[in-house]
Amino acid sequence: MLHITDRLLSLENMERREAGDLRELYALLLRAGVSKIEVSPAVLEKLGGAIDPSVTVLRLDDPALRCRYPGLAGYIALGFDELFPDDARGVAEIARRGGAPVSRVCGLDALFPHDCAAVFEELLKYSASLEFCPGDALGFASALAVEWIASGGRNVVTAFLGHGSLAATEEVIMAMRVTRRYRPGLDLSVLAELARVYGRAADCAIPPRKSVVGARIFSVESGIHVDGILKSPSNYEPFPPESVGMARAVTLGKHSGRSSVAYKLRERGLSFPPESVSLLLRDIRALSEEKSRGVTEDEFGALVEKHGGKPAAPK
Repeated sequence: MLHITDRLLSLENMERREAGDLRELYALLLRAGVSKIEVSPAVLEKLGGAIDPSVTVLRLDDPALRCRYPGLAGYIALGFDELFPDDARGVAEIARRGGAPVSRVCGLDALFPHDCAAVFEELLKYSASLEFCPGDALGFASALAVEWIASGGRNVVTAFLGHGSLAATEEVIMAMRVTRRYRPGLDLSVLAELARVYGRAADCAIPPRKSVVGARIFSVESGIHVDGILKSPSNYEPFPPESVGMARAVTLGKHSGRSSVAYKLRERGLSFPPESVSLLLRDIRALSEEKSRGVTEDEFGALVEKHGGKPAAPK
């Protein structure tokens, strides 16, 4: 069984966030399929009674402090429970020396594009319960996490949105759902809400094309793509937008085709004759070229009215 520990709430800059936002992030992460949530002492204090001790891991600077926080699911102390080897031989050397057991291996960013499977096999010989927390210095952390799972690893450490240069929780969850049919039985549609809460709490904008949770990843303009998506969405989308709390959006611009215009007209409950659709498309492309951007809903409504239709009343 796959176990994902999310480290978002243990990262230093999260300690400055409002208690209400932290509690909402904590609850949404659990709903999204995370097995455990790692927090710092400062965040733990702000969360108060809003936590489930059985799924909460505490990150400490000093392992001797564990006795101050009894009853939690686990404890991670930097320099004691974690190891940052250059390769798998670093873990093997500790095993040969008979040193203190390591529960988490971090980093190993440079494994791609080398033989990950062989390295991971050696790591799992040391301990089948080992946690892997891949680093993201080269932009491959999420891929490394998925490779670890494919190699037999069952414990992976991530952070929502890849915060802190770690593997992105949402990317790992969705990659496993698509490639391995992994279904945690929880509500992945909360991922969009989780992104909104994070953006508000951290006072930052989520990149619109961010995989899995970006606001525009299901927006499409090109005519041939719109036609294909409407006929067979699974040929173009690895997962339905509804599964992550979003909706498909057809936008209009210089690359739009008749299928896009017909779809937008149906959204407004309108039906134009073919010749009117062609004229409407011509004006959409011209306006998009003139503005050097896509056509807004209001602009589309005005063009519809120009060609004899009545735009739907704004919602």
